[in-house]
Formats: sequence, C-alpha cells, structure tokens
Amino acid sequence: MTQDEKEAEIQKLKEEKIQKLDEYRLAVQQCKTAAMKIQLARVNKMFPSLVLDNMPKGNSVGDLSDYSVRLDELTENLKKELKRKGEIKKEIMKKIADIPIQRGQEAIRLKYIEFHSFGKISKEIGVSYRQVLRIHEKALEFLEFN
Repeated sequence: MTQDEKEAEIQKLKEEKIQKLDEYRLAVQQCKTAAMKIQLARVNKMFPSLVLDNMPKGNSVGDLSDYSVRLDELTENLKKELKRKGEIKKEIMKKIADIPIQRGQEAIRLKYIEFHSFGKISKEIGVSYRQVLRIHEKALEFLEFN
C-alpha cells in the first residue's frame, strides 16, 4: 500500500467517525422538528383561521377526535425521536470516555454533543484555535466505533 493510499484510508476513516458523531446532531434536529409539528398542530387547532391554505375557515371547535389522533401520533413520534437521541448520545459519550487524552475528550464532547465551534472550544479549554484542531484530530484517531 502506497503512502497516498494509506492517507486516503485514514481520511476515509476520519470522515466515517465524524459522520457517526454527526448522527447526534441529526437526532437533535429531528426532535426539534417533531416538537414543532406538535406545536403547529396545536396552533392550527386553536386558531384555524391562521392556516395558510387559502381556504375559508370557521372558528368552531367541532369534533376533536381527528385532532386527538393526530396529536397522539405526533407525540409518539417525538417520544421515539427523544429515545433515539438519548441512545445515540449515550453511545457517543461512552466512546468519548475511552479517548485517553482529557482535552481530546472535552474537544470532541464540545464539538459534537454541545455543537460548539472550534473557536469557542479554544476559549473554553484555554488553547489556541490551531491547537484545538490538533487535539481534535488526535482525539478522532483514538475514537473507535464498531
């Protein structure tokens, strides 16, 4: 295997690790979306004249069974997404704890669990921006997903 092939393989592994870490960000976004759908359903039911579908609306409450079923579906979806988010976070936090470098653990946690920028991480852990990038790179080397 040539040096270029080794570097390409290392880069591929790094990208796969970052993609795995980014699953938590996606799960957080999906939870927010599910919560917003619930809120939107509630607002549309409370204020039907605000629904922007160019159809005239009355303001009677009428039958709430369809609304109740829809709200139950949305709530169950939110519960499922919250559970998934918790499982992903738990798995990632276990893997972060296995990183032997304390600053590496903190850099990965701040970047992928708390969604801080590298600049903000550098201020929080008290090192330069470039040093945070090096710590991040080294921590990714130690990070192992099955």
